[in-house]
Amino acid sequence: MTFRALPSVDRLIRAVRSDRADMPHEPVREAALAVLNEARTSISAGHPPPDLSTPVAAVQARPHTDMTLSLRPLINATGAPGSSSKPTSVGRR
Repeated sequence: MTFRALPSVDRLIRAVRSDRADMPHEPVREAALAVLNEARTSISAGHPPPDLSTPVAAVQARPHTDMTLSLRPLINATGAPGSSSKPTSVGRR
């Protein structure tokens, strides 16, 4: 077993983001951790360790729905008016 042949999480993240800088950090980190765990399991089963390009490709192949920022519509239900120059009694007794 040669786990030392695997890249560090930081090195894998840097390699992925050098190709795809548009990917947000946290999903890339989670994908990198999952890929490295899969590689450790594979090595434990007796398979040779992958070279760096294999984990990088595996992280990039993860579903991109998790790796894109999304904006969702929302309703401001705080009770405060959006723009008013008059004082209100919201929150007062």
